[in-house]
Amino acid sequence: MGNVAMRNEGWPKRVRRGSESARVSETARDGRRCRALWRAVRFYAEGFRGMGPLGRTLWTVVLVKLFVMFAVLKLFFFPDFLAGKDDAQRAMHVLEELTERRN
Repeated sequence: MGNVAMRNEGWPKRVRRGSESARVSETARDGRRCRALWRAVRFYAEGFRGMGPLGRTLWTVVLVKLFVMFAVLKLFFFPDFLAGKDDAQRAMHVLEELTERRN
């Protein structure tokens, strides 16, 4: 019997949800997530650092195209219809746009 008690000492204990040990384990879990995120960031940073000139040029082209698509085109093709209106006017405009039938 004494051996059974000694074998169980090293096993993980069940922790009640609101206890101090549960909070510590949640904090440790958040720390592992943060470490994993930083490992991923370092992985990609090292990959970009070690990339050749052709790869860097292609990634620069991709990033410039994304900037043009999302920043510049939004300014010219997607006007803000709700600017300068109070809450009631905004609500009425949204209601009309959602319920108006377009054929």
